[in-house]
Amino acid sequence: MNSLHLKDAGRPAPGDRVPASPLASMKLKALAALAVLVLALLVGGGIVLDHSWREAERESCANYLRTLWRGWTAIGAPATLDLAKYADHTYGTTTLDTASQVIEGRQTQGLFAFRLPGRTYTYVVNRDGQVFVRHDAGRVEIVLR
Repeated sequence: MNSLHLKDAGRPAPGDRVPASPLASMKLKALAALAVLVLALLVGGGIVLDHSWREAERESCANYLRTLWRGWTAIGAPATLDLAKYADHTYGTTTLDTASQVIEGRQTQGLFAFRLPGRTYTYVVNRDGQVFVRHDAGRVEIVLR
């Protein structure tokens, strides 16, 4: 005599192959589509966030250097620079910049420089108040005129 419990009625035995229901297949496809959409948004959003983050960094560093430059010009732009008079304690490293470079065909000399940890570029303000980025590879790009 076969002893089949009522609670096991209609359930497959362990190891039996269960055919997928059309509803389960649709749910799986919808979940996969949602996962692809979320991934696309994360990748696309990451690009946008990276761009806006870089712009915020550039603006913040440029403002910091322009503040140093304004302090220097407010006391008459002395030939000898004392960094302690202008720079405050920040997350990055502030230095005097005496390097000379050509920007848009014009020779210019740096005044103050600021570098964030882990970056391959330095923000520089020249004696005219122009802020630019000097990459370690040698490329120079203007941030603020």
